[in-house]
Amino acid sequence: MKLAYSLLLNAKPQAKRYKLSDRDSLYLLVSVTGTKTWRFDYRLDGKACTYTLGRFPDLSLLDARKARSIAAELVAAGIHPKAHEKQCQHETIAHHKNTLWPVCEEWLNARISNMDNSWRADENATSACCPTQHASNRDFERSLRDYPS
Repeated sequence: MKLAYSLLLNAKPQAKRYKLSDRDSLYLLVSVTGTKTWRFDYRLDGKACTYTLGRFPDLSLLDARKARSIAAELVAAGIHPKAHEKQCQHETIAHHKNTLWPVCEEWLNARISNMDNSWRADENATSACCPTQHASNRDFERSLRDYPS
């Protein structure tokens, strides 16, 4: 049965959770609390699996169908959609770790740990007359973010 937007909006919680099936193993699971979650059932390596696509209405019917199509392509290639999603997240995190600020922060921390504490007294004495000279790491990071790349 093809789902309609009005049917999805009017789906109310019941004593047990239930499914509103769309097509191609896509369905909306309505929980006892009223949460509506898009799910896709598939079979890979001889095991039945379920992939959660997102919540309704944050993820519309059309978007859920598109996401199901992408997940079905991954399954056809022998890839679990959730594993692929996690791999993409790790690649994004690794990419952003190799930016300028983490490298600068590592360098600054290495320099500060090698210094003795005598410079702190000088910093406190001159901070009143030269406040810009003693900007914190957060101010430095903010200025780097605002600098056009």
